[in-house]
Amino acid sequence: MPSDNNPIVQVEALTKHHGDTLAVDGLSFDVRNNEFFSILGPSGSGKTTTLRLIAGLLQPDEGDIFVNGQSMKGLPPNRRPVNTVFQDYALFPHMTVWDNVAFGLRMQGVAGAEVVERVGSVLDIVQLPNKGGRLPSELSGGEQQRVALARALVNRPAVILLDEPLGALDQQLRQDMQRELKYIQAQVGGTFICVTHHQAEALFMSDRVAVLNEGRLMQIGKPEDLYAQPSSLFVAEFVGRSNRLEGEVILTHDSHSLFQSYDLPSMRIPHTSRTLAGRKSVMILRPEQLTLSRKNECGFGENCLESQIDQAFYLGEAMQYVITVAPHVSWTVQGPVHDDRAARFRPGEKAFVRWGVQHGLLFPQ
Repeated sequence: MPSDNNPIVQVEALTKHHGDTLAVDGLSFDVRNNEFFSILGPSGSGKTTTLRLIAGLLQPDEGDIFVNGQSMKGLPPNRRPVNTVFQDYALFPHMTVWDNVAFGLRMQGVAGAEVVERVGSVLDIVQLPNKGGRLPSELSGGEQQRVALARALVNRPAVILLDEPLGALDQQLRQDMQRELKYIQAQVGGTFICVTHHQAEALFMSDRVAVLNEGRLMQIGKPEDLYAQPSSLFVAEFVGRSNRLEGEVILTHDSHSLFQSYDLPSMRIPHTSRTLAGRKSVMILRPEQLTLSRKNECGFGENCLESQIDQAFYLGEAMQYVITVAPHVSWTVQGPVHDDRAARFRPGEKAFVRWGVQHGLLFPQ
């Protein structure tokens, strides 16, 4: 059994075409033992194709996949130590929950007593101990999702593959099932690889995330690293909400640099490479890094711009404002809710937006 720090899945120089379209372009990454690993990307990024290649539902044009050190080249899905949970669950509608879960074991010729023990155990894990006699149509969407997961778990594969597993659920149930999936994964101690286009879902559930775009790996790392230290403009804008300001670096000091955009005052940003001086660049700021005030209260180590409130949204746990900082430049600001409604900003108001110098992320345009 590999240790948690060793890879259980190794993807090496994987390439796959769909006709004339290059879906996966020389992709390489490792997935560690007992890790909840997500593959995140927009539509057409190659994430589903990658999962289907690992599952054996597709064969690569080039490259290889290793599971527990064994090459999967040419192996069909039923001979790979992986099981897939699909978005539509793919349950047999005429079979009970118990029979759906037991199906794979029976196909393998597992003895009856062991089938009973393993099915009962896995239904307990997914918290469906009393639903074995139900048909899928008699279950909620969340319960059907758990049955699909139980059917995958009961075979004790090395890896569980999840293909947009929560996409068919409503928002509240989706959030509940995110917690359930992470809890179940921790309980069984297995390796989960999840494909999703939902950034918040990937950040919430995952130990590490691989961000794909146009079939290529853009960055791989812990959720907080992807959010706070994106390696490219694409990752900065795709992972989480972001505010964008185009301009150029006009001066670089030892302690900080100066960024100029439109007719706005120059802004201090973290020290950046002198190679960016004079180049067109993009500054990225997160909504929660910004603070609004009615007075110009710019402190030491802060930048401050005058703005106008365009929209105000009450989100329950936060207020979200859309502001204009320059012609055709809108930002989103997210902050705490004031109990005093009169203290909240309203559309049409002027406001000053502030942020710490350390918060600006800069990328070549």
